[in-house]
Amino acid sequence: APLNSFVRPPRMTLRYLNEDENSLDAEATVADIESLMRQLQLGTLSVGDFCSSFERMWNFEVRKDVIPAEIFEPLDALFDEVVWYSPAPMDQWEYPKYRDDSEVREAVAIAQLAVVPKR
Repeated sequence: APLNSFVRPPRMTLRYLNEDENSLDAEATVADIESLMRQLQLGTLSVGDFCSSFERMWNFEVRKDVIPAEIFEPLDALFDEVVWYSPAPMDQWEYPKYRDDSEVREAVAIAQLAVVPKR
């Protein structure tokens, strides 16, 4: 096939951009985030990988306008913790707002308690 016939495969995130299916978007979005949280809890995803995945998802893939407020607020609070994750040992931190593995795991547990029962 000629090079100009290349078709980029659809990205999973396109479903968040479909404004005609807001409830599906919200459900799919929260399900993806819950899956990330479960993977962290099960140990199949490191804290660093969770943080980078969640941050990318929250910043660039999630349609926040379709998520109900009672679910959005704890996830947004989780984002505020995740962005401060540092894999460096605490004694090397130059900024007091950094978060370590245990603090991120605690923030995830709090978000799970707030989000999962509401679905």
